[in-house]
Amino acid sequence: MNPLLIGVAWLLFKPKKGKMRRNPSSEIKYIMLQSIGSEVIANLVIAQAKFESNNYTSNLFLKTNNAFGYKCVKGSTLQSGCTVKSPEGDYYASYHSVRDSALEISLWIQRRVKEKKFKLSDLKDPVSYAKALKSVGFFGGSADAYARGMQNYLS
Repeated sequence: MNPLLIGVAWLLFKPKKGKMRRNPSSEIKYIMLQSIGSEVIANLVIAQAKFESNNYTSNLFLKTNNAFGYKCVKGSTLQSGCTVKSPEGDYYASYHSVRDSALEISLWIQRRVKEKKFKLSDLKDPVSYAKALKSVGFFGGSADAYARGMQNYLS
């Protein structure tokens, strides 16, 4: 999907200040279905978010709305700051909302597909998804451990 359309969707549906946040999984699923259009990938990304954020309870998630452990990237219009230092010495991205975090990962996936780093049709289960993420350096551990972590949260 066109990134401009994603931005328009975000503007139309962004959470209002002071209102209670919707369930993070619902936010992520909405963005993934709108931007990628695959229920399978939406569920994999939700499992990834739950694994990365310890089911939305990690300090990083609670402080930054960062559901994916995504690092700061200069020029990102979705990131609201870079305040939490990672164990590697760089910084994690902060977001105004979970929706911004989900948009960031959606756009990241779409860039990897456009660069022919992986195909959406190959992302069928936690193992294939974790291997694809590992192949482009998204995380530092083993793909098998990442897939097992995701599997624990796959609904």
